[in-house]
Amino acid sequence: MAVILATFMTINAQDTQAPFDEKEESAQKSSYVQKYEHLEENLTTLPLSLKGAIEQSFRKNFGERDRVYQKELLELNYDDAKDKFWFPEVNLTLSTEPQKIGRLRKGNKDGSASKYANGAFALDLGEFTLFNWGKDYLSYLNAKNSFLRGVDQLSEAQRALRHQIILKYFELEQWQSIVKSHKEQLRHASFTYRYTREKVSLKKVSKQDYYQARSEFLKAQSEYHLAKNNFQVVQDSMATLIGDEGGIRYILRDQLTFKKLEMKRDTALEMARKRNPQILDAKVNLKNAQREYEIQVRENMPLPKVTMDLGAYTQSFGSNNNRFNYQTQNGGSNLDIVATINASWTLYGPGGFFNRRRTREKTIEKYRQFNQLTKAKLESKNSTLTGIHKIKYLENQISILEARNGTLQRNFDTVLENYLNRKTTFVDYHHALNEMINNEILLSKNKYWHLYEKISLAQTLGLDDFPSDNFENLGQLNGRAQ
Repeated sequence: MAVILATFMTINAQDTQAPFDEKEESAQKSSYVQKYEHLEENLTTLPLSLKGAIEQSFRKNFGERDRVYQKELLELNYDDAKDKFWFPEVNLTLSTEPQKIGRLRKGNKDGSASKYANGAFALDLGEFTLFNWGKDYLSYLNAKNSFLRGVDQLSEAQRALRHQIILKYFELEQWQSIVKSHKEQLRHASFTYRYTREKVSLKKVSKQDYYQARSEFLKAQSEYHLAKNNFQVVQDSMATLIGDEGGIRYILRDQLTFKKLEMKRDTALEMARKRNPQILDAKVNLKNAQREYEIQVRENMPLPKVTMDLGAYTQSFGSNNNRFNYQTQNGGSNLDIVATINASWTLYGPGGFFNRRRTREKTIEKYRQFNQLTKAKLESKNSTLTGIHKIKYLENQISILEARNGTLQRNFDTVLENYLNRKTTFVDYHHALNEMINNEILLSKNKYWHLYEKISLAQTLGLDDFPSDNFENLGQLNGRAQ
């Protein structure tokens, strides 16, 4: 079969363009048939492995860079909340009275501004709360929980980026495979077109066969170039993700290895309950809402607040005042523990009678977050079951398509030989060729979607990889796992 193809692909240009009659020659000259050429666009080429793409994205992806800043902001806010609860606020203060530094016009009366610098420099130890019925502690716990969840969310975002790179890499590999299939289709269509063009001039095939072959050739060209365009679009998308400039043609080092999902259904459901990001978010939000409700209830009660004024060490300076002393806010120097009550209840106006609206708001928010948690648990369970179902379906389809591949290849070889020997019709040849190519393309797509569903399931379960299935090891180099 290879000898037959090679023979007909080497037909010289003069023979292939021989007209079968003058009218047909004129029709050919008035139309344009794009010849099949092995030309590559003038693009920068770079070798790219799966692990290399992941590593580069962690260094150069703009979203990943932004997460570094976000984490630092979270840490700064949490440090403020922690210091506010555990430690007194200690400040260095400097204040001066108005000092006259010049005069634009002399009036009838002098003002109070002095020609000398007068003021004070102080180390203010502030007031420290000893007991506040847990209200400050509840606020601190909310800040701590939000911080810890925020850090986890940044880690989850990095995990999502890694998964996105893996999917994009194998989407590239999928389109590379599709381009290869369409290239094979174009090669066969080109051979058939050249063959029928030669034979129709010798009146050994009908014009119908010639036009059908010509139409098939043009259709194959269109599909081939469309696949190449889609391939380049995905390469530009990959370049954006890993911080490269567009217009790069990546030479992929890895091919996707098909591996079935080994995780059991019950194990997946248990992991989803414990690690699903939406469930974790909802749990934190619910706990915070419960604490906010408790704070509001205590705020609505006349509970005393126990504090201690730590005072300030002050150095006064001026023309007639230069002394150092220690005193508290009441003007003395004793360290006193004091209790104060500051309660306010609205009788009419914002907040409602005895602040009932504010209390109701916190109650509703608590119920709302409980509803969100219930929703997250249900959606997580359903997503897990749906994901497993899709994965198993695709595994079954891939097994069938792989089994069909060999059969369709042998069928096409037989039909092509029969067509060249005029033992079958062009329709049979066309059907055999397209069925073989479509099966190859569908197999590539299903392998990619199988990976897509596995990664989607891993995200639902809150996993970087499955216990026995590291996604980075699904890439193969020269037929061997990395």
